[in-house]
This record gives sequence, C-alpha cells and structure tokens, in this order.
Amino acid sequence: MNYWRATNRKDEIDDVKNGIEIISRNHADGHTEEGMSVSTGLGTAWCGGYKYIYSVSGDVVAYGSDGEPVLRNVKAISKNMSYAKAKKLHDKLMKNDTEYHDINTHIQVGRDYYCLADIKELVESSKRLLTKVTDKIARKIHQDTIDKFSPYL
Repeated sequence: MNYWRATNRKDEIDDVKNGIEIISRNHADGHTEEGMSVSTGLGTAWCGGYKYIYSVSGDVVAYGSDGEPVLRNVKAISKNMSYAKAKKLHDKLMKNDTEYHDINTHIQVGRDYYCLADIKELVESSKRLLTKVTDKIARKIHQDTIDKFSPYL
C-alpha cells in the first residue's frame, strides 16, 4: 500500500532509508503520534505547503486526530518530489492500482465525503462489531439460561 509523506526536511527521506524511525507530532494537541503520520492522498501536501513529498509503505499502527494513517516499519518507495511530480505518480497509481484507487476515490454521502476504502472498512468494522455484540449477547443468554436452570439439572 502506498501512502504520501509530506515534510519540509529535505533529509528526512534519508533517515527513513537508513531505518531511522520518524515519530510525528500531533500539531493539534502537541502529543507525539505512535509513528509517522502520512496521508492517502496529496491534499495534505498541497494544503500544507510542504516542500518535499515522497511515497512510503509501512504498517498502519494507528490513526491520527485528523484520521490519517500513522505508520511504523516505514520504507521510502520514491525519491523526494515536487507536488507536480507527485501528482503525476498519483494519477498513474489511480489508473493502475485498484487498492490505491479505492483509497483515493471519494464519494459524497449527504454533506460528507468518504473515500471508497473507508466505506469498505466501515462496512467490515460494522460486521465485526455485530459479530462481537451477537457473541456477547449469546454468551449472556447462555449464562442466564445456565443460572436459571442449573438447579434443575
């Protein structure tokens, strides 16, 4: 899975390539994140006015207060790029990479926009939650049944 990292530190990519773990700071509350904050699209890089953008992969370990992924075990998979070069790569990935496409395809639902991958994850999460709740309720009913009828067994 490809993510975008935007920074003003030109040598940050060298740190990543050398295995130095980057721990991001949440600028909203000043706390450190659980790893490197990245984005699934180029909006953050463009809106934030960052000088350097590069593509990374890694393990999602959390989500920041802005909902963007936080990665560990990060690998740089591109060089530092300008926004224009990153946009060309983004467009190529949108065309050729289904997973990348789903993460960067936004759908309007009411007044809000959701990326297709988030919608898929919400559906899967609700299935998992339903299973947990159903299992918990079933265990409770089972225990209540045992408690109620065990004197007669």
